[in-house]
Amino acid sequence: LCVDGVKVGPVHAETPEQVMSFLSAAPRQSAEAAICVDVPDQCAAIIELLVDHGFEPVFETARMYSKTPPESVTPRYHAISTMELG
Repeated sequence: LCVDGVKVGPVHAETPEQVMSFLSAAPRQSAEAAICVDVPDQCAAIIELLVDHGFEPVFETARMYSKTPPESVTPRYHAISTMELG
């Protein structure tokens, strides 16, 4: 839940510049308003990029499967729309 600021996503990008362009275009009440991004932990590239730009982890969750997780190919820079939707 994003109480203060805005939650953005999904993010599907091939370059750091695309990610930052997307995030900078997010509508906010003010320049100080927080931007929240839900990033799966297997997406190390976007996590590193966001931390380098001053983002910090707020909470962690775990995705659980009853069988083998489905195989998928995600872009190098990937974030989901919201944990509630997956």
